Amino acid sequence: MTTFIFMRHAVSTANEAGLLAGRMPGVILSKKGEKQALAIVSKLNSLYIDKILVSPQERCLQSVKPWLGHARKRASVDVAFQEMNYGSWTGGKLNILSKSKDWSRIQKAPSTFTFPNGESFLAAQRRVQRRLNSLSRQFPKSSILIVTHGDIIKLAVASTLNMDLDEFQRIVVDPASITTAVWQGGQKSLISLNVSHRSGAPRKRIGNLSRRRVLGGGSGE
Repeated sequence: MTTFIFMRHAVSTANEAGLLAGRMPGVILSKKGEKQALAIVSKLNSLYIDKILVSPQERCLQSVKPWLGHARKRASVDVAFQEMNYGSWTGGKLNILSKSKDWSRIQKAPSTFTFPNGESFLAAQRRVQRRLNSLSRQFPKSSILIVTHGDIIKLAVASTLNMDLDEFQRIVVDPASITTAVWQGGQKSLISLNVSHRSGAPRKRIGNLSRRRVLGGGSGE
């Protein structure tokens, strides 16, 4: 049985600016994100972790770096868990992109959509699923921390639950949250979803759901 511990990167400068960062270079953690990266150290210390994989986007390594230093562990970059390629949409303002005629398809029928000059949701799900299958075969008794992005984690959750891709936008994954799944052969189970570094402490308010389900994962507000 392979345990996958998915951690979404902490709040980035692009999250706070309302931008769809994608694979855009130079996107780092905001001041709030840096605090989240420190706060999640104790949560990660409580978990049994054999292997650490991170997306090549800088904000992911930044998010786990405080814990890596504390635990004296090393992470490996894995391109299978890099952010989606949003193509021509990369760097766009979400409040403008959401007015596009394609927005409804992205939310309601993502399986039919390919970003202009970019990646389709179906292709992204396939690369994530292929890598998880490979890891579960290669490390059948390991616990693997994967530091990645909101949409990538949502696609992994959908694969775990055999959920129709057109339903995956219903999943919410906030910054600096932990989601855990176990894969064993053809059997897959979701253990926990979107657990905050505060160990599931209730929010004072849930906030606007549509803003938390936004393309790219949103800022968690």
